[in-house]
Formats: sequence, C-alpha cells, structure tokens
Amino acid sequence: MEAANNKTTPETENNPTLNVQDLYNLLLILDYGSNNGLYRGWETTMAVYNLRQKLYDFLKHVDPNFEDKLKNQNQQNQNNTDNTTSAVENTGTSSQTKAKKKK
Repeated sequence: MEAANNKTTPETENNPTLNVQDLYNLLLILDYGSNNGLYRGWETTMAVYNLRQKLYDFLKHVDPNFEDKLKNQNQQNQNNTDNTTSAVENTGTSSQTKAKKKK
C-alpha cells in the first residue's frame, strides 16, 4: 500500500510544457528571421513558410484575438526598428562630426 502512495502522477512530474503563448512567440521569431533575411534558399524558405502558416492557422483557430495581437506586435516591432535605426544613424553622424572637429 505504501508503494502506491509514492507513485507520481502526471500533474506532479516535471513534464515539458508548451502553450499557445509559446507558439505565438515562435511565430514572431519566424517573422523576425524572415524580415531580416535569415532564411536562405528556396527549400528552407518554403519549409519556414509552411511551418509559419500552420502556426498562424492554429493560433487563429484557438485565439479569436490573435490577428489583432499579431498586427499590434508587428507595428511595435516596426517602431522599435525605426527607433534603433535612427539612434544608430545619429550615433554615426555625431562620431563623424567629432572626427572632423579633431582635424
């Protein structure tokens, strides 16, 4: 009887978990890589596209607000990219100006 009490149940084991938020994050990672030219070659591009489409369809099915979330996240990412690009350009300009002043 005591041995039966020591058994672990699926709820108490440290099983790996995967949830809808994880899949959403994976979709964002795929989009980020695609937007930055990470995937090269026709076969790789098609494999990534097909996986992304499956994720997109699944998330759209399980979360009615998914498309709005994705649109908002993509807009936020674009704003962050624009801000980073501006900061880098401004840094480069000020470095060039400082170098000219030294001459």
